[in-house]
Amino acid sequence: MRSTEDLEFLVLGPLEVRRGQRRVPVRGWRERAVLTMLLLADGNTVTVERLVAAAWDGDPPFGAVKAVRNCVSALRHRLAGDDGTVIPIEANPAGYRLPADTGRLDARDFRRQVDATRQLAAAGDAERAAAGLRDALSWWRGPALDGAGSQIVQHCAARLDEERMTALEEYLDLELVLGRHRQVTGELLALARQHPLRERFTGQLMLALYRSGRQAEALDAYLRLAKRLAEDLGIDPTPAVTQLHDAILRHDPSLDGHLTALMP
Repeated sequence: MRSTEDLEFLVLGPLEVRRGQRRVPVRGWRERAVLTMLLLADGNTVTVERLVAAAWDGDPPFGAVKAVRNCVSALRHRLAGDDGTVIPIEANPAGYRLPADTGRLDARDFRRQVDATRQLAAAGDAERAAAGLRDALSWWRGPALDGAGSQIVQHCAARLDEERMTALEEYLDLELVLGRHRQVTGELLALARQHPLRERFTGQLMLALYRSGRQAEALDAYLRLAKRLAEDLGIDPTPAVTQLHDAILRHDPSLDGHLTALMP
């Protein structure tokens, strides 16, 4: 077995590295920042300047470049296999890269699974697409890179979290398409509370409530969203959500059809 085949890098939650059943310690938040940036580059080179910025949050001391080199050297050996073969973090004139085939990265697998489910959904196989998204979402262990230090790493984590939210929205769309509105209403109630400015969750909640015979609650959900948007951002709900609200008022027969006809 190659020395990296049993490596797992987990970023869909707190950063973890595993080799088989064993957890591999990555010591110090600077080593963690350097490893995170190499992982998220997905096989592309990360410049030394960017690694320095990530490790010192934009305020590097004298000798920071040498310290990054030391971090890379430590990571090569810390992540080594039982045979002593060091991990292949490659150096080049621009910086460093971790080849994309070095172990398994959960974020990469998540994206591939989501892409595959989108193809299934486009082909009309909503059941398998929903199951695939449910499986992919189960890989998350909490907010991406939870506990990340520097602003650069936090920015990368926020982008991953947005991918999770988008996948969750798509999964809930599919559940509604499949007529499972009663099964997802509780989850949507919680999501609309947790993300009150995220209009798609409220739109999905409105539809789920309406299809469950709870028209008044569906209309109340819209009013809460409109009030929050006005108070926090000074804007109105998007036309798609407003049109959904109007359709609920009219008992529009199309509300029993495909969700994407109503929501973007």
